Amino acid sequence: MTKKTEEQTKKPLSKRMTKTLQVMEALGREEGITLDELTEMTGWQPHSARGFLSNMRKKLKEKGEDSQIVKHTSDGKTMYKLEALEKSEGKDDA
Repeated sequence: MTKKTEEQTKKPLSKRMTKTLQVMEALGREEGITLDELTEMTGWQPHSARGFLSNMRKKLKEKGEDSQIVKHTSDGKTMYKLEALEKSEGKDDA
């Protein structure tokens, strides 16, 4: 084990969160997250951050998760947020 790895494992999980977990936590906030906040938090370029969001949308859909990443504009800024999927009413599973 390298010194860096040893130090990381000594830290509690919240201190060594992966970027994916950090982003998903931020997306779950009431107000969501802007692209600028996302790039600042992760150190990613804007095109990489948008690519990550696109990939996460696809993965959530493929896994049949009950939430989705939605994009909306608030105060002139584009926001991204994790929201629950709306279930279709009157749809039969049979």
